[in-house]
Amino acid sequence: MSQPLGTLSAAFERVGALVDEAQSTSRLAPVTVIVPSRASGIDLRRYLARHANHGNGVLNVSTYTLGDLASMLFEQTGSVQGRRAMFPEAWRGAVRAELEHQPGVFAAVWDQPATSRALARACEILDAVGLGNEQHRPLVAEVVRIYSAASARLSGGWFTPTDQATVAITALSDATVASRLGTLIAFALPEASAPLDAKLLDALRAGPAFREVRLEPDASILDTATVVTAPDSDEECREIARQVVERIRTGVNGNRIGVFWGSSTPYRVLLNKHLSDAGVVVNGPGGRELADTALARSVLAMLALDSDSIDPHAVLDIIADGVLSWRDGTLPSSAQCERMFASEGVDEPVVEPRRIVSFVDLEEENVEVELLSIVARRQSVFDSYLAAVAETLVRLALVTSWSEASESLLELLDEHFQPIQAAQTDEAVAARAQLVGILTNVRFLDGIAGRPTIAAARESVGAAVVGLVSRTGSIGVGVSLGPLKSGVGRDLDEVFIVGLAEGITPARQWEDPLIPDDVRTLWGLPVLAERVEQQRRLFLSVAAGASHSLILTAPRGDLRGAGDRELSRWLSSVSGKAAIEVGSHHAGIALGTPGSSPLPTTREMWRLRAALGSIDPPPAQVVTLARKMRRDRRLGEFTRFTGNLAPVAQLISVAENTISATSLEDWASSPYFYFLRHVLGVRPRNLREEGIEPDALDLGVITHRVLELFTLGVLAGVDGAAGRKALTRIASAVFEEARKDTWFEHLWRRHQQRMLHELVQWWKREVSGDEWHPFSAEASFGPRNDDTSTSVPFTLDDGSEIWFHGKIDRVDRLPDGSVRVIDYKTGGSKKYDDLAEETPTANGHFYQLPVYGIYAREQSAAGGTAGPVSMTYDFLSANTSRGYHLTDAVIATFRTDVSLVITAIRSGIFPPKRASGPFSTFTDRVGTDQLNDMWPRLVARPELAGVARLWPEDKV
Repeated sequence: MSQPLGTLSAAFERVGALVDEAQSTSRLAPVTVIVPSRASGIDLRRYLARHANHGNGVLNVSTYTLGDLASMLFEQTGSVQGRRAMFPEAWRGAVRAELEHQPGVFAAVWDQPATSRALARACEILDAVGLGNEQHRPLVAEVVRIYSAASARLSGGWFTPTDQATVAITALSDATVASRLGTLIAFALPEASAPLDAKLLDALRAGPAFREVRLEPDASILDTATVVTAPDSDEECREIARQVVERIRTGVNGNRIGVFWGSSTPYRVLLNKHLSDAGVVVNGPGGRELADTALARSVLAMLALDSDSIDPHAVLDIIADGVLSWRDGTLPSSAQCERMFASEGVDEPVVEPRRIVSFVDLEEENVEVELLSIVARRQSVFDSYLAAVAETLVRLALVTSWSEASESLLELLDEHFQPIQAAQTDEAVAARAQLVGILTNVRFLDGIAGRPTIAAARESVGAAVVGLVSRTGSIGVGVSLGPLKSGVGRDLDEVFIVGLAEGITPARQWEDPLIPDDVRTLWGLPVLAERVEQQRRLFLSVAAGASHSLILTAPRGDLRGAGDRELSRWLSSVSGKAAIEVGSHHAGIALGTPGSSPLPTTREMWRLRAALGSIDPPPAQVVTLARKMRRDRRLGEFTRFTGNLAPVAQLISVAENTISATSLEDWASSPYFYFLRHVLGVRPRNLREEGIEPDALDLGVITHRVLELFTLGVLAGVDGAAGRKALTRIASAVFEEARKDTWFEHLWRRHQQRMLHELVQWWKREVSGDEWHPFSAEASFGPRNDDTSTSVPFTLDDGSEIWFHGKIDRVDRLPDGSVRVIDYKTGGSKKYDDLAEETPTANGHFYQLPVYGIYAREQSAAGGTAGPVSMTYDFLSANTSRGYHLTDAVIATFRTDVSLVITAIRSGIFPPKRASGPFSTFTDRVGTDQLNDMWPRLVARPELAGVARLWPEDKV
């Protein structure tokens, strides 16, 4: 076994050395690295790409967590066939059915949801241990009995992580599997907490090509840490948000910062809130459980209603949550419904009815009648809705199977909780998707749980939504948040570990009464003290990942009451170091000095400090410009901040040089990104990596080269040059020349077969008859090195002239004197659907064919063989073409559209439209959501009326 390492940087270096060693004879030798988490796997692959193989990157290196490896091997062995992955509701359903059948010692509480939840958790633990015939105390024996009965109900059609690990252990002894995995490296894995995980790791260690990189830092790793304390957890998280913002402002990338907690309560919610308020992008567990969302809460509240007597006030509570939307009608607003029942239950003397409108003198009676009619209609609609709710619940009560219950529950969601467009935040969309998944899974409880009732359905759904948290963001994008276990093996510059106070981290833990420690010892499960020690090792492992700064924070008090908290025992080695004490934000407001940050991090802080006069505001001009920029982008005003460069248009000279047709297409795609690329010269970052197979760009270059050489051979008069064999021979030579060492042979062979098939189809369509008459291949026009030029001049509507340059894939001269221009396309043809002689630029988006046609006509005229000219896009993969003839009408349309674009460029019009293709990098940098939100309003501005016709579908 290898010596443990004390720092994560040393562990990364060791893995890099092991990968180089494993691939010393072939860079394609397979290497499989077992990592603590998927995020650490991404970090490791990025590290190897930068440092392994002398900085040239690596190939055929895979990373898996232990669970992912077991899942992959389970699927590859075919064991998954006809079986479904176990989910928590299945365990709970089986446990609940067994309790209903034979409650045993749980007779007094068998019907309580907490009972089935606790026993289901125990069953998941017991599923990972080997149970013998031991004699246990009555409570433990009853837990084992219920587990055995629930497992029997679930046998056959389900599989658990235990099944996956068991199959994986057997599969690892197969030589074929071992060969496919190659060299196995375990990287910074924490101690296995389940016996089966330990057995799987032992099976990996038994292999001849196994290497292990162990990370076991000691407390000295904390010597350079900064300790920060705050009045309570809320202030602690506010301070962390401030420090994160300051680091990002000084140039630290957000994806190099990690914030981790030992206890999710209250830090998951507070960190998400404060970092979001500060505008920091994060990835990790979201701030709220599904159970805390309005949708889940409202659905459960509806399932709690009595169908025989719907309580209108309970329905009003559901309406007030803001997610109820009736599919079959429009309900009065929450306020209107509340007013209908505002006076109910109040004992008042019998008097004349109050006048609803006492301030109207003209036709007063008619007004009152009309208002009474409105109220009556609202009451009628509300009463109809109560009847619809009752009908929904009656249908659910009549189901005879869980499959029918699932359908009824989904129908309830669809009928009463239609998505409200104005409320469709990312969190709301994720919550609905999660809830739909839960309601769908209910159908699998047939044969497992007992008889479906509304109460059982509510219990099942209610248990499923508790503790279910959706992820926010994407791994590797923004600041990482998560529990301590998610921070092991992460390659980070700045690491924050929060909540380091006694009672929080380590959290208070109690012995499990269902599986006490003496039984855990018997079954090989960690006991209470061992679990605390495992958490301490996780803490040190996470701390070891900070390559620049380690910040340890703790609350001095409790959010819920008075009293002081002590620093965590884990900080005993740094207890002598003076901690930085952060003051109270709220006390600072009262004293006129909120917070300690030299620069506010949220809008609230800016407003407070400005109001209290506690900071010097930035220069007025900067604030004014910043506010104007945000306002203009929010409202879609066309100004200097949204692409209006008219005041400096005279500095833009790009249209005075020769231009290409495709550059005009870039402007039509996104004027702003045209400005970045063609005016400022900012090039999109080239993120292409040498993969295991050719990408679309590689395939396009190869195909064009084959067609060019084939056509040149025909033009040279080589005997047999136009035959199919010649095409095949040239293709084979080009394929061989283009092949890269990184491409897998079977994948490259598949691409060759597809390209050759497309080329042969093209040959049959274009060459096999007697109608093929090529005149030139790859003909270029534009400035030459000898100071001469064949650029194509073109006069615009305003009388000014521009010059085009370019290269034409092929020009044919037909026997009747006509000329055909062909441009090969290896991609799809869908975006060219609008291209026709009547719309030769597809509403101003494509300019290649007219430019190429004009050049071909001029060259023909210069040679004395002027004739009709046609232009065609030849789509090789679709084995089709699209084009038109060059007519006066085509040139007129082309002139109008080109004049529009050139005039816009010369006038400094570069509005920011979202771009794709080569400009997608720019779009991602600026922010796709912001561009999508701003563009419909911006394109409707009167200043852009002239060019807005290019994007008719984008107007609001």
